[in-house]
Amino acid sequence: MHYANAALGTAGGRITLLLQPGLLPEPNALAAHVQSHGALAGSGVSCVTGRVLAPATDKATLWQAMLARWCSSLRRADRPEGDPRDAMHCSISSDALRRVGGFTCFATGQTHALADLVCKLRARTGVTMLEQPEAKAWLDDLGSPLQTITRDYQLGWSSVHTWFTSNCWRSAWHPAQLDDDDAVTHLRRAIENDSVVCEKMLAWFLALATRPAPVDAALTDELAHDAWERALTLRRWAYRRGTLAAMEMAGDRPAVYASCPQVPFLSGLALAA
Repeated sequence: MHYANAALGTAGGRITLLLQPGLLPEPNALAAHVQSHGALAGSGVSCVTGRVLAPATDKATLWQAMLARWCSSLRRADRPEGDPRDAMHCSISSDALRRVGGFTCFATGQTHALADLVCKLRARTGVTMLEQPEAKAWLDDLGSPLQTITRDYQLGWSSVHTWFTSNCWRSAWHPAQLDDDDAVTHLRRAIENDSVVCEKMLAWFLALATRPAPVDAALTDELAHDAWERALTLRRWAYRRGTLAAMEMAGDRPAVYASCPQVPFLSGLALAA
């Protein structure tokens, strides 16, 4: 059983607040979620998401500036309704959670479990999401570039298990349906198309953690935006490499989860200067 499902079974509240590991909610975050549900009663909205903020640093490095840029990208003025992938913390009707059986019980914690849950709620109960900007939580730790790209690889690996366990959530980073007969061929082709560029980008990406940000705030924001856009290509490539490695190991039993080997993501890769 998913640990959150055990808590849900004994919870007596009307609303359940779910937070991804590594988030520190602001003191008024819970009140903002509760007030939103009260104001939206009868509107059909039964899932409220909140803002995610980068740690309060001075953006001394481009890595810190880029992570702040990522947090700001989770909220877009042209998209008032939330996106399941952005639901790092959300509050949902406890009854709706129980009706769908809570979280899907995956064999690993390295999955998009919260996004899968929201997609399941949408599909089975018609839940509508809305963002409440006043409900805020802080990232406890930015992590490093190496930790980030390694996690992307591990999430790609676990996405095979997620795909064949749940029929609700699908990653936009998969170039093809994973149950397609030619899925491995599509993955290899997509990886090969990006490999030359991405292998050259690795050294640049890892150096973001030590590269000082410019004194000029406008220039820092511009560089952080460009770095974020470039990093998405690299992170997608790492994710797809993890997916391909898992599918090749699984062979004709893709639904059976196998643990991701504990080897460095960069093992065997030559870093371009």
